[in-house]
Amino acid sequence: MCGWDIGQCTPEIAERVVRDAKAANVRVCAVWAGVPRPAEWNFTGGPVTLGLVPEEYRAERIDALKKWADFAVWVHAPAIITHCGFIPENLTDPAYPGVVEAIREVALYCEQL
Repeated sequence: MCGWDIGQCTPEIAERVVRDAKAANVRVCAVWAGVPRPAEWNFTGGPVTLGLVPEEYRAERIDALKKWADFAVWVHAPAIITHCGFIPENLTDPAYPGVVEAIREVALYCEQL
């Protein structure tokens, strides 16, 4: 199971993961919470396509991360893992506050689960 396809984020698949993990005597420690494309895994396209940084994809990706957090609960995993993107290093960058707020929104959602 790979956390890129949000269509796999269902209670039925979670049940299968729990069953298979139990049969294999494996504890699920975290769920990879992938977000909808586009995504370029490099240093040229990555900063403008990955994670929660690109504003045009942010809302959809926040929703996806929340769904994966729900899935993590269903499979008894204590955490989700993702790539938040190339967060601006300069705190005065106009993009910085929106990215931090997006991460905060996902973190607060996870905290209440």
